[in-house]
Order: sequence, then C-alpha cells, then structure tokens
Amino acid sequence: MPGGVLFCDSLLSSTTGERTTLMTAMYAQPPLRYRSGSCHGSQTLADGPLKARLETFNDRVLAALPALTDRVTHLEVLEHGGELWFLEVAARAPGAEVARSGELHLGMNLEELNFRLQLGLPWRIASPPLGHVAWMWFPKRDGTVVSLTAPALASPATLTWQVACGEQVRGAVHSPTNRREDAALILVAGPSDAATLSADFARMLTFEPVEYGGSNRHAEQAECAECAERG
Repeated sequence: MPGGVLFCDSLLSSTTGERTTLMTAMYAQPPLRYRSGSCHGSQTLADGPLKARLETFNDRVLAALPALTDRVTHLEVLEHGGELWFLEVAARAPGAEVARSGELHLGMNLEELNFRLQLGLPWRIASPPLGHVAWMWFPKRDGTVVSLTAPALASPATLTWQVACGEQVRGAVHSPTNRREDAALILVAGPSDAATLSADFARMLTFEPVEYGGSNRHAEQAECAECAERG
C-alpha cells in the first residue's frame, strides 16, 4: 500500500502508566474525497516496516505534547515519498466506523473505551488483537435504486443498508463533514487474518453495491434478494 493517509489510535492510562497502541491503519482514500463521491474506509496494517514506523512516529508526537492521561488518542499522518508527514492528533476516540471496528479488533468499541478511561470505569482490551478489520462507506448516488448487491467477502462482515429498492436518491451531494447518512451501504469486516482481510478490502475499493436507474417504472419492477430480506 504505497502512499496514503494513515492513522494510529492509542490508549493513555494513569492506572498502568503506559501508552498502548490500539490500532494502526490506512484509509481507503484521503477522507475528504468521500464528499465528492469516493468510498471512505480503512483497513488495519499488517506487521511490517510501515506499521513499525507509524507507531514510532505516534510515540514521538504524543511525547511532545503536554501530559495526557486516561483517554484514547487519534493521530493521522500522510505517507508520501517514503516519509511520514504529521496531519493532526486528537485527544478523543476516532470517528466514522473506526471505533466500531475496534470492537472487532480489540473486543471493545473505542468510544466506549475512551469514556471508561475518563470516568475511571473498568476496561479490558484483547492482547494480542483478535484479528485484522476493515470498514467501508459506499456513497449514495443520484438516481432510482434498482438493485442492491452485497460484495462477496471471505471475512465475516456486517452490512447496514441505508437505501432500498425503488427509492429515489436526489441531491447526493455530501455535506461539509463526512456523515454516515451519506452512505448507501455501511460495511464492517473482520476479524480475519491479514492476507484475507487485505484481499477483501481490495474488492471493496472497486465494488458498487447499488445499481441506479432513471426510470421509476423500472425501479417499481425491480426485485433483489437484499430488498426482499428487508421486507
């Protein structure tokens, strides 16, 4: 995966006095491209030089900040030309479906983990992680929904459809902030081994789960298994 926007989530605990790496991953696209119709998602990084460099970079950034404890942090960097370039770091849990995918990766949603740390409540995460995970938002497009098709993945996956056959989608222009409401399909996959998850993620990048048409009559006559399941 040469180049792209990476992120690293960490846990800072006053109880243990340690900084723990929770998740290292790469976005499918630079996140802001979702607003113009590109898919938005991420997959965890396999063990290797890139992951090690990102974790080291994350440690350097957090060490340079005023002392923070009992929270989750989210660092984003750009990898370009073999270099890591700082974009931002936040003292909060990650957004989109990253926190949710953390539940599959570590056994606890990262938003819940963040709240538990700040409230002094018990928490536990899996060590080592339970497996590799990925998620994807497939954006809505203008037109009448003709059919819905789930991607064929080898990893276990949860799909949340936000459109239905016959529905007319108009003005699929994304808001100034990335919103899950703008997704036709939300998919979270894993846990799985690195090779299987990576192959599934590559399929997601070029997959179109929704077929759109311009004819209302066509849409009224359309039938698909996904719509039938939804009743």
